[in-house]
Amino acid sequence: MFWQINKSDLPQVTIKKSVSVSGNAFRWFSKKSTVKFLPSEKQGIFFRISNKFIEVKPQNLLFDEKHCTTLKTGSNKVMETEHVLSAVYGLGITNLIIEIFGCNEPPIMDGSSKYFTDALVKAGIKKLKGKRKEVKITKRFKFSLPNSDSFIIAEPYNGFNINIKVSYPKPIGDQKLSLEVTPKKYREKIAFARPPLRCSIEGAPIESLREWFKGYEKNKKSFIYYSKEKYLTKLRIGDEVVRHKTLDFIGDIANVGYPVKGKFTGFKVGHKINGEFVKLLS
Repeated sequence: MFWQINKSDLPQVTIKKSVSVSGNAFRWFSKKSTVKFLPSEKQGIFFRISNKFIEVKPQNLLFDEKHCTTLKTGSNKVMETEHVLSAVYGLGITNLIIEIFGCNEPPIMDGSSKYFTDALVKAGIKKLKGKRKEVKITKRFKFSLPNSDSFIIAEPYNGFNINIKVSYPKPIGDQKLSLEVTPKKYREKIAFARPPLRCSIEGAPIESLREWFKGYEKNKKSFIYYSKEKYLTKLRIGDEVVRHKTLDFIGDIANVGYPVKGKFTGFKVGHKINGEFVKLLS
């Protein structure tokens, strides 16, 4: 066994009051979506759609959707969970209900987790009396997928440390980022980062991605567009791409269902390998 669930001395954490964020959905690009965060006394993160709950845990992860993380219970599912969960996990929140109205995915906003992060901070962070459960990595191990050079290495560590490296063709190239994740550092260094989207020189998604990104015309500000030759979007910071990959990794790790203590090194990580890695910790 490479991990164990422990009772921590740290308190459970929720928010002081409800808060909402609204905007365009992405795959349901003709619809508006509202995500409402509600305080909870029970440890765990729960999505609620049409009064049905979907708990954030490895057993509910689904992999039949490309380019996003999906959770499903029975016939009820929620897509595009990674940016919302990244904000929740990055801020150290352990108890929360996330209600979604309009469709079964949160709004895309600017493609980052900034709007969700800012809303949660505005709602106020509240420490509870109950002590949290957490997952602790107890032994170093390496995880990879068949026929892939991507991998994740997990090591024991008294905290949450992430080291991510990406390798793309130009203009992105190789980028890496190491971060000791705290709520302050998450807000300052990760929350604003948007995802990359490869395009033709005219700025439309390449044909292999077009079907998956039907909403791009209404959400052009939600991506870092790039072609074989150059960036077509002004970057917020030079290594914004690896920062977004770190954002996604945090959001996917949230599906463990508990805070995780460990040091993680990832190479060419994405939702598929992140999700399969999380299932090891269930």
